[in-house]
Amino acid sequence: MHNKNIGNSNGQPQCPLLKMGSSGASVKKLQTRLAAAGFNPGPIDGIFGSLTRGAVLAFQKSKGLAQDGIVGIKTWTALGVDCHTPTPPPGNHCPTLQQGSTGPAVVKLQGLLKTRGFYTGNVDGIFGPVTRAAVVAFQGSMGLAQDGIVGIKTWTALGVDCHTPTPPPGNHCPTLQQGSTGPAVVKLQGLLQTRGFYTGNVDGIFGPITRAAVLAFQECMGLVMDGIVGIQTWTALGVHCC
Repeated sequence: MHNKNIGNSNGQPQCPLLKMGSSGASVKKLQTRLAAAGFNPGPIDGIFGSLTRGAVLAFQKSKGLAQDGIVGIKTWTALGVDCHTPTPPPGNHCPTLQQGSTGPAVVKLQGLLKTRGFYTGNVDGIFGPVTRAAVVAFQGSMGLAQDGIVGIKTWTALGVDCHTPTPPPGNHCPTLQQGSTGPAVVKLQGLLQTRGFYTGNVDGIFGPITRAAVLAFQECMGLVMDGIVGIQTWTALGVHCC
């Protein structure tokens, strides 16, 4: 019965210890992350050979880690893997992303950055140097810490609600800001256009022109000029929010 705990990785299930000679899906994951971070591990074949070890050593050196060629929790963490908790499910939450991250959340991030004109690369779900540069530029434009790491503050600045599910469309007044999209933005743009504050396309995309119109309307109504459409701005636009 001594085998019963094999495969039971409750400690750090996402961060197995890898070294020269290791193989399997975890090594593929490692190789993908190294490549996304700009370090060439050779073919992404799931085999930890000399090329992969060389990439690990170079990565460890770049991060100030012990250069032992062994991938443990510190190296995984530096590669953007959260070793302590499962990856948050896609949807309403805001997973922390950084260079080396991959998956649907990165696709969402790249799309949002592209909409704002900060990202010109492929929306491929791989957080590489180009995506990081776009994140840093966006953070700078919003007055955030330019660390290239996408956390709650950066997601929120991109228009994502990190705390609650997206409010259902209908009688309520969802909070909108630059980066928001959908029917509620169409409604907002139409109301602003009717009042002469918005002259762009009613396309359901809350971009810089929509934000400028919101700011002008808020100033006209004596509201806080934050470019964010909350209950007070909706109410001033004639919408019954309750």
